Formats: sequence, structure tokens, C-alpha cells
Amino acid sequence: MNLLLVEDEQFAAYRLKSFIRRYNLSWDIINELTSISELLYVLKNTPKQIDLILSDIELSDGNLMQVIHLLPKNIPIIFVTAYDQYWQKAFSLNSIHYITKPFDFKQIKTALDKFVLLNKQGNLLDHEQISLLLNNSKHYKEKLLIKKHRKLHLIDVKSIGHFLSEGGILFARIGDQRMLLKETSLTNLKSTLNPNQFFRINRHQIVNSNHISSIQKYNKDTLLIKLSDGNELRTSQGRTKPFKDWLDKKL
Repeated sequence: MNLLLVEDEQFAAYRLKSFIRRYNLSWDIINELTSISELLYVLKNTPKQIDLILSDIELSDGNLMQVIHLLPKNIPIIFVTAYDQYWQKAFSLNSIHYITKPFDFKQIKTALDKFVLLNKQGNLLDHEQISLLLNNSKHYKEKLLIKKHRKLHLIDVKSIGHFLSEGGILFARIGDQRMLLKETSLTNLKSTLNPNQFFRINRHQIVNSNHISSIQKYNKDTLLIKLSDGNELRTSQGRTKPFKDWLDKKL
């Protein structure tokens, strides 16, 4: 396999190269690039067939999404980036996987396994095959950037009991801790969370089902949800039945 590596951060490039070699020592990284201009030049002039591109999005000379239409549609891309807001657009294009930094070998292996599987299915990756795979692929956030004590931290999404919107400001709640999120709306946040795990129970809150300890009737049209971290939430009248239906499908 011939791979292109596009990464302008030296340490990230080193880790990617190391993980690729660990995955399959026979694969050839034919070029290590740092910019969009270098990528476009190599794609146009290299005599070798390129089987896969691993690339950051924000590069030294711009945002790759701005010129993604110039890339060959028959070459799949695995994006490895610190920015999670581009994943929906990426999956509508050539991307077969989207990894957010910081990454580890397990994440790279999962992405490369998907590439190998798709390649075996037809011996040749074309745009139709990629589209078929992407229609069945979803990427949901595994970590969130939060602000705590004037510092930014990455926390696992699975550790969060629920999300809360107050006055247009979003918070993640873990027990009595309330941590500020960089996201701007609950609706946008919800689209990045796994719908099998998270449910919007009212206008202001999204609950993590893995943290629900009990559910009981609060009044005629609402439910009281008790979480394992001690917090108590209530469904809105309009969300009670959808929430019950959602739970039924999970059981």
C-alpha cells in the first residue's frame, strides 16, 4: 500500500508514522507533507498509485476542507485533527474515518482496519464504495474540551452525567461539578453525541443513559430521572413519550 501523510505538527506526524509502521511494516509512506500546496502538487505529479491519505485539516497554508473538491475522489482519506466540527462534512466526502487528537494506536488501527476491509471487498476503492461505507458510518465525540479553573481540559464523554444549557451557556455536569463547554448550542452538541447513549429530555438538558439509576413518575406528563451522580432531572411534557419510546428500544 502507498500512503500519503499530511501533517504540519512534527510530533503528531512522528506518532502517525510510528503507528502506521506498527500496523503494517510493509506499507510505504511515499511522502510526508505539511501543506495543502504540497499535497496538490504530489497528487498531480507522483507516478505512483496512492491508496490512502492520512491528513490533518488545519495545515500550514490553510484549511483542507476549502479545497477538498480538488482531491481525487477515488482516494480515501483518514482525517486526524484537533478540530471536531468538520466530521459531518468529512463523512460526506472522501473520508472513511475521522480521528480527533490526541490519538492512540487503537484509534489508528480501527481506521486502518476499516480501510483494509473496504479494499478487500472490491480490490479497488472507488467513490461509490466509499459513499456506501460512509452512509453506514457515524463518528461521535469521545472527548470534550471543557474549561475549569481557567484551564482547558479534555474529558471523556462517557463520564458526563448530563449536559445543561443556562442562558445560552453550555455546561457538562459530573456530580456537583459544572464545567463550561466551548459548544454554542445544545442542538449542535446533540448532533455530535451517540444517540444510543444520549437523549434530550427537555429544552435545556441532555441525559447520559449510562448514568441513570432510576426513573419514576413525577406528575401526569413528566418523569423524574435520578442519576448515579446524585443529580435529578425531569422530562418536559413534550419529551416524555419520546423518551419512553427511546428507552423501550434500548431494552
